[in-house]
Amino acid sequence: MSNLSPGGRRCAFCDSGEKLTREHVIPQWLAEVLHDMEPGDPNPDWRSDYWAGGMVERDRQHPISRPTVVVRHVCEACNTGWMGDLEARAKPLIEPMVRGQRTTLKPADQVEVATWASKTVLALEYHEPDTVVARPEDRRLVMEELRPPSHHRVRLAYRDAVGESLIAKMLVARSLDAEDERPDAFAVLFGIGFLVVQVWGGHGADTGPGLAVTGTKIDRAVTIWPPVPTAVEWPPYVAIPEEEFDELAREVIPWADAPDMAEWRRRREG
Repeated sequence: MSNLSPGGRRCAFCDSGEKLTREHVIPQWLAEVLHDMEPGDPNPDWRSDYWAGGMVERDRQHPISRPTVVVRHVCEACNTGWMGDLEARAKPLIEPMVRGQRTTLKPADQVEVATWASKTVLALEYHEPDTVVARPEDRRLVMEELRPPSHHRVRLAYRDAVGESLIAKMLVARSLDAEDERPDAFAVLFGIGFLVVQVWGGHGADTGPGLAVTGTKIDRAVTIWPPVPTAVEWPPYVAIPEEEFDELAREVIPWADAPDMAEWRRRREG
């Protein structure tokens, strides 16, 4: 029996042609934590939302049986190797924040959590392959150097209450200098329990003034990539209610409704 991937698809991270596995973008251990946080609800209503700013034919909103997203673009060696090792190192840092517990992140911890966040986003992109923003060298860098790409930014916020325990919002857009019609900038926001993780960037983020840095210093979030040279305390003083998630998601990519950057640049330069 062949171990090669059917259809010739290759691993998104190592480019191997080996058989691809089901990668749980939101890992199963996190799903178990979220279930444990809702002991009074044996059958919680989970939902997956995908929004692409009009760059795909349709957005996706549908119920799911568990709080996760599954993609099949990762080989078994990556899935059970460096990815599994990264999950094991990140879990003791992430789980307390998901549960709402005060957490101190030293610079090395910040890099660990930021790498986990970037890896998660790079895998999540394949939920909608037509709007993948990352380049192969970005995924290989995360795999080999265990750090986010330099054009990524990662920050952590605090959700004031747990309603739907998993929310994922992904916004993509295209810069005026994009090489083709595909998007080259993104912003992703996860609400996981009490923890809000936001990752944004892309190579198109470097073509406009300020996308890669705007919004990193706010009272209601702590930046962990680039890492802060001292320890940071989570949660921030200001919590974010769920109804403000859209605002936070758009804060760093406000032009996602209109996929080019013209209007965004006009407002910044005006």
